[in-house]
Amino acid sequence: MVEKDIASGRVSESVTGGVNNAYQQRWNSYKRVCFEKKIAVEANEDIYLYYAKRYRLASQITPKAGSTTLIAMFYMLNKRTDENVFMEARMDMHVESKNKIIQKTFKLGELEDMVVLLPTRDPYSRLYSAYVDKIYLADDVNFTQTVIKHAGSRGDLSKWWQYNATFQNFLDYALDESISKHVQDSHYNVIFRSKYCMLHNPVIIIKQESFSLDIEYALKTANVNDEDLNVIRNVLTSNRAESAASAIVKTELQKLNKRFRQNDVFKKGERQSDALQFVFKRLWSSFQIQGIISAHSVFPYAKFYSLNSEEIDTVLDIFLSEIKNRPLTSSERKEQRRRSMLDAYKHIDAGSIKKIQAKYKKDFLAFEYDPVLPL
Repeated sequence: MVEKDIASGRVSESVTGGVNNAYQQRWNSYKRVCFEKKIAVEANEDIYLYYAKRYRLASQITPKAGSTTLIAMFYMLNKRTDENVFMEARMDMHVESKNKIIQKTFKLGELEDMVVLLPTRDPYSRLYSAYVDKIYLADDVNFTQTVIKHAGSRGDLSKWWQYNATFQNFLDYALDESISKHVQDSHYNVIFRSKYCMLHNPVIIIKQESFSLDIEYALKTANVNDEDLNVIRNVLTSNRAESAASAIVKTELQKLNKRFRQNDVFKKGERQSDALQFVFKRLWSSFQIQGIISAHSVFPYAKFYSLNSEEIDTVLDIFLSEIKNRPLTSSERKEQRRRSMLDAYKHIDAGSIKKIQAKYKKDFLAFEYDPVLPL
């Protein structure tokens, strides 16, 4: 079994009780929360996981913690497709009929002799990512309108590109305990699950902050063959920015085309230009927030001005060209994401920060994240 030093990224051949010390420590922290809360779970409880049968590898899928990449990975491992599956639109990867091929319901006791993954992410980062994805990008117009209404404003669905739901508006909604069922809550709810508490075999906790290293360690632990491992490693280390941009651009333009077809405002071509430019600019700035495009890159109005929403490949080429011609190192990407997130939280009131610390207390403890923002 090959183990990984997640701090340095080095790979070693040593084995410590079958689990690398760093990953064992993560699992110990998780179990500590189980013991402190005196959580009791029955072994016959069901759990729904993504599954690669030939490797006995399974994973929970956690939205905003590498979910699209993991779904593509399990699809590849099951269907034996190539790396192009990682370039598909996000909405295509999350189609229920496709995902049923790679999902299975287990009894908890069945997981003891399997390699099980639990993807996680810092609650502060995950909340900001959910806002950028679902509201800033106008990915879910109805959700955005719900947040605006909660803030006491009103939005005209026919002019969704004029919406201005702030990060504070989103947090006010997401942290409102009086709401019995939050829209899109799977993208920002608590990750900690008591179901895993009864397991003796360590679950491998995958952190968004060390995603590539953690996934490679997990795949080696599951004895994934070299061919599959090399494909996944290449996507995660060499082409992750390109694959992420490709999946997002395709999804957002597909959704935009659907809105154009369904909304009378756009049927005669009216206002399409305003909406298009909004989407193009938001995509560009969201990629800067995510560390995909350099923060110093200026939005190229001239390149996008005459394009329409059907020219998906042309639009994608502009983004991919910028990513390839001005690449960011891994440390630069992380620092750019960190700065963007901290800048966003500087405008959030202290009451919201306290609510985050309270609501996500188990995640902070179980996954060893600092509840104090370094503002």
